Amino acid sequence: PSPAAMPDLGGNLEEIGKQLERMLSKKVEAIFDSMGQSLPDFGGREREVLALAVKKMEAEHRNLQEEHSKQVDLLERRLANKEARRLMRAQLELRLKKWRISKREIELVRAYDVVTTISAADRQRMLDISGQDDDRVRIVPNGVAEDALASFQSDRDATRSVVFWGNLDFAPNRTAIAYFFEKIFLPYLAKRGVAWHIAGGGGGELTSRLAETPGVHVHGYVDDLYQFLSNKGLMVNPMVEGSGLKNKVLEAFAAGLPVVSTTMGIEAINATDGKHYRSADSAEDFADRVSELLDNRDQASNLAKNARQLVEQEYTWDAAGSSFNSAIERAMLGPTLMGRATGTH
Repeated sequence: PSPAAMPDLGGNLEEIGKQLERMLSKKVEAIFDSMGQSLPDFGGREREVLALAVKKMEAEHRNLQEEHSKQVDLLERRLANKEARRLMRAQLELRLKKWRISKREIELVRAYDVVTTISAADRQRMLDISGQDDDRVRIVPNGVAEDALASFQSDRDATRSVVFWGNLDFAPNRTAIAYFFEKIFLPYLAKRGVAWHIAGGGGGELTSRLAETPGVHVHGYVDDLYQFLSNKGLMVNPMVEGSGLKNKVLEAFAAGLPVVSTTMGIEAINATDGKHYRSADSAEDFADRVSELLDNRDQASNLAKNARQLVEQEYTWDAAGSSFNSAIERAMLGPTLMGRATGTH
């Protein structure tokens, strides 16, 4: 400061200097106390140490300012970019939609006597978000049609092939076949002599491009799905997005077709890896599971028989109807009367 701005410190300068040194010493001691450490012996150089610490803090502050400036600059550039604004808006809209759906689900669970879901995972989520802990959320799974159950073959004369089917205009299905093609079929299975069959309507440009690849057979809509499946080696279910119960997996189980699936593709089905199907979440593991089952028909046959039994026990429409009737009875009678009717309390 200029002489005119210099405050009147009072006293003599020597005493003031000593007071400042004591203050600096206490400041250094406080810093080490905050770190849980005892004050080392600086040999009377506390002022130098503190000065170095202040410089370091100033440097860190400058770095934070620079990083903040970079982030602000990046955000400004994104906002100036039309495509970036579109993506940011889409993300915000998706978050808003998710919030609205969750809010609606909470209202449903709290407003109705019974709410049904198709899987244990969905049921638990509904209970968690609604804060309920009773049995008003009941599981009523999907079932398989009679023609699927009638198509079971214990001894199949299968080719060295895999098959995927479904509505190919459904975004998660398109993503699944694109992922399987690029990450699994081309790098691994095509080289191992495995043919890939795709059935189902839609798909547009993607399926047209796949059909041009050697070893890939795009059939479009097929009139008799189970006849079409009768000579295929196994079903692949490489789902990497989406949720809910995949009926195609139940159809494969019912028809006696071994299944290799991602965890996401089978999460809503009460099946066990190694007993009813094989699970794989990396591209290389998925290809290896496929090869194992195509090379070991006994293992494939055991999986298919166990999966068929699971469908007969839990995923027929009779079983689904029984679960739904139970849910309706609970809604009509209420939990107290239900307990009396069944002899439970």
